[in-house]
Amino acid sequence: MAGKQEKVKKITKINPVKPQVMMQFQPKKRVCAYCCVSTDCREQHNSFTAQTAYYEGMISGRSTKRNEATKAR
Repeated sequence: MAGKQEKVKKITKINPVKPQVMMQFQPKKRVCAYCCVSTDCREQHNSFTAQTAYYEGMISGRSTKRNEATKAR
């Protein structure tokens, strides 16, 4: 047994990926919002305007966060 050599196993450590890098590899999702009202009266028009503003803010806010995360790398 003096002539045999032991094999040394090579170990490779893989570090975890940062969330900002993971966001870069995820494809952008296409989204839409559906706003509606039941009648044509003035109060309903205000409701439609409020719904539209809410969803536009939510959607653009998420895309802004995504852009900031990809720029932070």
